[in-house]
Amino acid sequence: MFVCNSCGNESLKWAGQCSFCKEWGTLQEFHESKSKSSKSPAVGKDLVKMHESSFTGSEKMQTKSQELNQLLS
Repeated sequence: MFVCNSCGNESLKWAGQCSFCKEWGTLQEFHESKSKSSKSPAVGKDLVKMHESSFTGSEKMQTKSQELNQLLS
């Protein structure tokens, strides 16, 4: 699997340009650990349930996709 460093889009094969954000040279190969002993989904990341979040909604993250920005507004 390949992940875009710019937008985080995932692709099954490498390409010179990300199909989502259209940035060039940003796809990097990603290897997921196959270890069954690790129960945590991501090392170093704290997952928080949405209803337990302290997010106030005053900050909005803008993406490069106008359609996605409108959907999330």
